[in-house]
Amino acid sequence: MTESTDNKPNVLVVDDEPGNLRVFGRVFRTQMHLTLVGGGVEALAAMKAQRFDVALVDYSMPGMDGVTLLEHLTALDPSMRRILITGYGESPELQRALSQGLCERIITKPWSKAELLTLVTDST
Repeated sequence: MTESTDNKPNVLVVDDEPGNLRVFGRVFRTQMHLTLVGGGVEALAAMKAQRFDVALVDYSMPGMDGVTLLEHLTALDPSMRRILITGYGESPELQRALSQGLCERIITKPWSKAELLTLVTDST
């Protein structure tokens, strides 16, 4: 886990929907150190500035989709845990991301607070 005095995981949340970022911030602000960004370019800039334990990445984003971003994140820090969040059902691209190790898990929307909290905090 990233060094901190309170042992909270350092989490990068990437979603192009400002409302979704606000929900993440409100729901998890006491359990995690959150960096909330609206897309792939901002996520890559955040990765250059600090290290994250976990990335929660939305699949459907303009410009750079979640799978493409996961490829970049994996190259930058293969040890960072990566979770893909999607409102879509199964697709070959999502399954490819999972089978190629670009993400450890695919979570469908609407997500459960308890499930995400467990995923993020159990192995960080």
